[in-house]
Amino acid sequence: MPVINKKFSLKADKKNLDLLNNFFEEQFEQLNLPTELLFPIELSFEEIYVNICNYAYPDKTGKVDIEVFIDDNNIKIILIDKGLPYNPLTKEDPDTTLAIEDRQIGGLGIFLTKQYMDDFIYEYKNNQNINILIKKLK
Repeated sequence: MPVINKKFSLKADKKNLDLLNNFFEEQFEQLNLPTELLFPIELSFEEIYVNICNYAYPDKTGKVDIEVFIDDNNIKIILIDKGLPYNPLTKEDPDTTLAIEDRQIGGLGIFLTKQYMDDFIYEYKNNQNINILIKKLK
């Protein structure tokens, strides 16, 4: 399989989500990756990206740097922003045993990201939030 290493730098705006999801779909098609991997990867990416769009830059519009690396073993997605520090891994998991109407709002997307990805890493370094999502292919 050819190695894919793409970098994007875009405005942290949810309007870019279709463009980014189309990119993932094209890569999956081009590399003949199993389509059942597409949904969990897109959902996980979308959760982190939308959180950055909604919360990282409360008083201004910032940018998100995205790197996608795909090889024979892994899909690795890195999202970097210079917004407010926020570690999504510290968000308490929702109680999924409760009825939907009894659950607190928020946290389900991060919970699902932790479930869907083989590795989910957060770092705050050089005044940047760095979210790393890894899905193993083998």
